Amino acid sequence: MGIHDQLTKFRFLEIESFIHHSREGMNAAWEEFSERFDKTTTGWDEAEVAEYVDYVYDDIAMLRDESPQLLRHAQCMIVYGTFEHAIVNLCRALHRDKKIATPPKPKNMYMDDVNGYLRPHLGKRPRPDPFSKDWQFHEFRIIRNWMAHNGGRVQKDSNSNGNWKQANTFVRRNRGLIRFTERGDITVEDELIRRALEKARDASDTLHKAARRLYR
Repeated sequence: MGIHDQLTKFRFLEIESFIHHSREGMNAAWEEFSERFDKTTTGWDEAEVAEYVDYVYDDIAMLRDESPQLLRHAQCMIVYGTFEHAIVNLCRALHRDKKIATPPKPKNMYMDDVNGYLRPHLGKRPRPDPFSKDWQFHEFRIIRNWMAHNGGRVQKDSNSNGNWKQANTFVRRNRGLIRFTERGDITVEDELIRRALEKARDASDTLHKAARRLYR
């Protein structure tokens, strides 16, 4: 259990480092483009600069807007996937070590499955609650799935199982950090990634501490 906990912590540190370096790389690419733009347009009048902006606008949009947003989507997916993988493995480790007799689902085990599997065996509800209402990982998963499987766009026709309502609840709760545009694109700010990593790390620590009590 201790090794599993340490490996999970190390993985989160790796992700944190990746996020930092990938943002630095993105910022460096934009700065390089901006310097080249300024050098190219030195001495031009407003009309000439405006015409050049039209010519390179696709490059501007990609470096300034599209690429950073795609990167944030990727970071969301990595943070969520790492956390889900870690706690699914925690369930399997507890069963393997005979601390929980009931076997977990053999495959396709998701956040709600983990919640239902662990809660009856961890005694009093762990504090802070790793599945608290201020950050619902199953809501985050809906948005993560849209990023991964729907081109980063909202999927309103998934309302039949409550996904649309839950995703909107998550957005309202994290106002200013994530939004759905009128076109249906998912727009994420850097602060949401930081919060997601913080919540995943805290929830993982809480679950591991509660699970260690089963080994006493």
